[in-house]
Amino acid sequence: MKKINLRDYYPYYTQDMIVEMPDEVALLLREYTLLEEACRIRTYRYKAFYSLDRDEGIEREIL
Repeated sequence: MKKINLRDYYPYYTQDMIVEMPDEVALLLREYTLLEEACRIRTYRYKAFYSLDRDEGIEREIL
């Protein structure tokens, strides 16, 4: 059993909330955090930001 702080995973916790959970669940939470950070870094590195503009060319005119 591992102890984790739910405040690290859920932003609506304002105080530390330490809970015990099985090792498998703690590893899944850690893996999810690492995958999410890797996705954010790839998006930043390759400038893969998506626009919600309706028509094509609006952003092209700005650039």
